Amino acid sequence: METIAISSLPRELTEDDAVGLVYREDLDWVEDKLRQGLSVLIECDKQLTLYLYPAVRNRLRRGTPPQRCVLISGHSALENSGPGMNPSLMQGILSELRQQVYSGEQGQILVLPHLDVLTTTTKSGLNVETREAIAMVFENPNLVMLGFKDPLFEIPAVMANVF
Repeated sequence: METIAISSLPRELTEDDAVGLVYREDLDWVEDKLRQGLSVLIECDKQLTLYLYPAVRNRLRRGTPPQRCVLISGHSALENSGPGMNPSLMQGILSELRQQVYSGEQGQILVLPHLDVLTTTTKSGLNVETREAIAMVFENPNLVMLGFKDPLFEIPAVMANVF
């Protein structure tokens, strides 16, 4: 066993640094697959998404060639909705996804931090938003996506197979 001197340890460690160290091998794998043009689904606790997404994004920005991530969170669609309109967060996510699927730039990576919530299944089947999201994803076979799924949620197999 290797001994490490306490004096060689960092005095401060940011949350981002800690995530990068703890998940280094996983982040290497995710970055490699995305750079190959393959979509990746990360299964992790919902809170961890807030740390893993920036870690992946920063790696992709710094790499050669730099790659752009587009966050599909629903917030920009909600902010840009007209007066009297009150769309749900899921409608906002679908709106942003629709825009990127049909008119987004080639070579960018679509990041879906709420893929699990958007496409979760119920005992009675798929809801309207889930069916629409699945249909959109298959409209553009060149999409590269980074999705996040909490282990407590189920997503339809047809969506899981995209990753």
